[in-house]
Amino acid sequence: MSGNEQQKPATAKAKGKLAARSLTESGARLRTLVKTIPDLVWLKDENGVFLACNTVFERFYGAREEEIVGKTDYDFVDRELADFFREHDRKAMAAGKPSSNEEWVTFADDGHRALLETVKTPMLDGEGRLIGVLGIARDITERKQAEDLLEQQNAELTSAKEAAEAANRAKSAFLANMSHELRTPLNAILGYSQLMQRDRSLQAGQKQHLEIINRSGEHLLALINDVLEISRIEAGRIRLEPVTFDLAALFADLEAMFRVRTDAKGLRFETSGSEAVPRYVLADEKKLRQILINLVGNAVKFTDEGGIAVRVAASGGGEDIRLLVEVEDTGMGIAEEELEKVFQSFEQTASGRGSKSGTGLGLAISREYARLMEGDITVAGRVGEGSTFRLEIDIREGSMASLGADAVTCRVASLEAGEVPPRVLVAEDHDENRALLVTLLRGVGFDVRDVANGREAVDLFEAWQPHFIWMDIRMPVMDGLEATRRIKATDAGSKTVIAALTAHALEEERDMILKAGCDAFVRKPYREHEIFDVMAGHLGVSYLYEEGMDPVQRQPEITPAHLAATLSPDLRDRLRQAVLRLNRTLVQEVVAEIKELDASIGAALGSFAESLDFEGLLALLETPAADLEDAP
Repeated sequence: MSGNEQQKPATAKAKGKLAARSLTESGARLRTLVKTIPDLVWLKDENGVFLACNTVFERFYGAREEEIVGKTDYDFVDRELADFFREHDRKAMAAGKPSSNEEWVTFADDGHRALLETVKTPMLDGEGRLIGVLGIARDITERKQAEDLLEQQNAELTSAKEAAEAANRAKSAFLANMSHELRTPLNAILGYSQLMQRDRSLQAGQKQHLEIINRSGEHLLALINDVLEISRIEAGRIRLEPVTFDLAALFADLEAMFRVRTDAKGLRFETSGSEAVPRYVLADEKKLRQILINLVGNAVKFTDEGGIAVRVAASGGGEDIRLLVEVEDTGMGIAEEELEKVFQSFEQTASGRGSKSGTGLGLAISREYARLMEGDITVAGRVGEGSTFRLEIDIREGSMASLGADAVTCRVASLEAGEVPPRVLVAEDHDENRALLVTLLRGVGFDVRDVANGREAVDLFEAWQPHFIWMDIRMPVMDGLEATRRIKATDAGSKTVIAALTAHALEEERDMILKAGCDAFVRKPYREHEIFDVMAGHLGVSYLYEEGMDPVQRQPEITPAHLAATLSPDLRDRLRQAVLRLNRTLVQEVVAEIKELDASIGAALGSFAESLDFEGLLALLETPAADLEDAP
């Protein structure tokens, strides 16, 4: 036998030993890897007998691997848990694919409990025969606790959100009910006082008393509206009402309004830049005006020396204009730590508390308005060095042709000659309010019938076929919304105009009412012209107006000497203080007292207040005494 033939068996034997050693080393590495895995790992045969396990699994049963191998779960845990483990084994082997579950277990080595996420996988030999099951379990206790905590927090947040929404709904319901309860009697007060003013036999003193009732009612209505506006802001329900208006005129009005107060305090008051921005713009004029009045009013209130400067600028053009207004004063200023505090509701800075005036709502409302108009209000300043408020909002360029025409303020006397009186149904459960509207409409010539609830409205509609229905929303038996739906569902009803009358004031209710089928919407307390304007717009009727009702009537001339001779010093001083405070309501109340003493002087002073000519009114009241003595 040659040497080559002798070497072949030796080489093959060496290779076999090398392969066996390599396999042993690979097995050792694999075993080391399995031993150090932080999860529990074990292997069972098809009868549930343990074949191997890692170190973490040893801790679970509190025994070493050699003590576990050859035994089953029944040797270490109670029968109920062992049955559970065995059933899971069978499930995985029967399915021929991995099977997972979660289970709470107790570790034997230290007694701690843990939630395990276990995956069991069938094990097959090289020929595909089932030889057992491989188990891998991971401790998910902390993860589960975190998930449970998150779920609990989410549940708490959901509960808090539901509670907040319920509170908001309760608040809205309360405001709606209070609005209805307040506006309903106020509608009768204002309505009947207006109706009584139609009586030509009234004496001058009686007319003045009715005017006082009207003004007081209007003032109460304004207070109700203010409370509702604050509530709408808090609930996030304010809406923009853009109109085309004269921006230059707005700034001119602003200057005229505050010039009286700044001159009285000896302050400079300058406006600049308004001529460089578009004159006619599209924006929410009322909200912009309120913002500017609040900003300039605060500047005047907290400034005793120096002055106030209002600077206006704009960038962009057409559909995309950014309006910038800065109001700078030389007043007491604001501490740095209080700069943001000025915009919080019911909060006041040290200077605000020192002035002992205001509620701390003006700037909070102003900022909300600005943000609604895609802008904001910011402030800069230091104590003793004044402050600067900066307003930025989005506006659009408008045109003079888009300006709204002034509403007709002359009093309706009757339907125009030749008009066939339309049939009008009034559905209103409140006796006084129903009688008021019926009297008003019959007084100008409408053919009117009335009912006290929605059920009667439906029945009378079917029998009488009116052209127009004034429908109160809140009524017994059947409310106005349901009555409207039933009437509008008929062929004749689809052609009948239904206008809602309601003491509710929330804008969301307006949308709901119109969706129910109403063609128009009037809030109580209403003015006469609102009723007649709606009917003219939908029925096409024309009116004759009372003579002498032109609101631009020439008033007799009035002089400082005449005032001094007629009014007591106390009355003149009260009127002057009201003018300096720019309190139009208070001015009108004092003027009403003056009318009782002298109707002509009262009417003349009233025209100053109506036109906001506070500067002219103040000039009459502050004429030096020497000038009065020299007057003829």
